[in-house]
Amino acid sequence: MTFLIGISLSALILAVMIRDYNKTASIAIVIAAAAMIFLKMIAEISTIFETLTSISSGVETAASYIKLMMKVLGIVLITQFTADLCRDCGENSLASQTETAAKIIVAANAQCFWNQHCILDIESYPEALENYMCLYFY
Repeated sequence: MTFLIGISLSALILAVMIRDYNKTASIAIVIAAAAMIFLKMIAEISTIFETLTSISSGVETAASYIKLMMKVLGIVLITQFTADLCRDCGENSLASQTETAAKIIVAANAQCFWNQHCILDIESYPEALENYMCLYFY
């Protein structure tokens, strides 16, 4: 934790001091610090993913949910990192488009998951399908 705070504060102070003289160097310092913090976060997140994978390895249904959750979490973290860098560089429209694209990707992943797990279960049970249709139409 102190590593992350140290990198953030050092980069912030250095970037603010240099910004008046060389804006490009200031942005480069911020991007380098953000990349270092992101790489440190990836190492921490990988241990969480390994733990969740080992927990879910025995249960088939839980494994698919956790796999989707990890995929979505990865998409969200990378998107947030990229969008924040875009905003730091003054590219707000690019940041917004990046976030919108990530939302579409997450929705597509959720739809694929829904199609594979939920609809197939309903189709395998005709009475469940009839109940579903009754609830849907009435």
